[in-house]
Amino acid sequence: MESFFLFLTGIVSALVPIVGHHLGKGDEKKIASDFYQFIYLSLGLSIVLFILVFFGAPLILDSLSLENQVAVVAKHYLMYLSLGIIPLLLFSVVRSLLDALGLTRLSMYLMLLLLPLNAGFNYALIYGAFGFPEMGGAGAGLGTSVAYWVLLFISVLI
Repeated sequence: MESFFLFLTGIVSALVPIVGHHLGKGDEKKIASDFYQFIYLSLGLSIVLFILVFFGAPLILDSLSLENQVAVVAKHYLMYLSLGIIPLLLFSVVRSLLDALGLTRLSMYLMLLLLPLNAGFNYALIYGAFGFPEMGGAGAGLGTSVAYWVLLFISVLI
């Protein structure tokens, strides 16, 4: 899954030189159009990756002859983690736009915010802290996905 995500992130990072080209030509009006096109592109690509992971990962895990308990945890982890593919790829487009506009400090702060968000949600969902259900390994996937959704929400608000 990681290699697919890196491939898709590489595609959406092409927004940086495109925006830079528009800024260099003094044609700022085209930036919004290209930004929205990359949002649509990332949404479509992330849906494809979501389908591959959500439905394909259990098939691959079944073919690995894992112990039953390990296979169940791995399937749940990947299914919950796949829920975070869409917001993470959409955030990559927002981050690329921020970087291209010279707002690299804001982009860095948003990325640094991901660490405590991810750690907090993972802790709460793995161990059942703060009233959340104890989910074990599956909670790590859900916690990461929730952190990605929160990060996307914060970046859209900014």
